[in-house]
Amino acid sequence: MERKHSKIGIASFILAVVSVVGMIGSAIGASVAAAGFANDPALLSGVAPDELPPGMGGLLAMIGLMFLFILTALVGAVLGLVGLFQKDRAKLFSILGLVFNGLVVLFVMVILVIGMLAAPALPGTFG
Repeated sequence: MERKHSKIGIASFILAVVSVVGMIGSAIGASVAAAGFANDPALLSGVAPDELPPGMGGLLAMIGLMFLFILTALVGAVLGLVGLFQKDRAKLFSILGLVFNGLVVLFVMVILVIGMLAAPALPGTFG
């Protein structure tokens, strides 16, 4: 008799797909928003310290979405772990969900570490 797939494992896999697509989309959106500031440095001049420059709201929204998708990946990884320990259920989607969600989290951690290591070398930083 063929075992049925774990519904928790399927949910983990779906969250992995949502996380990957969402991270890619929000990274592209953040890059496009940041490119606007790089192409027109005048956008940042003449803005009061307590105001957001024009276009900064979109950049902040994209960064916020990235954090949302990181949380989605963490939830998906936990669901993948739970799905691995279900009795009499196929483990395929649990394994796929755990691996893909884990890769999203690992990727973000690597990018953060690279950013922290590179920060002292950037001009105008406190390093």
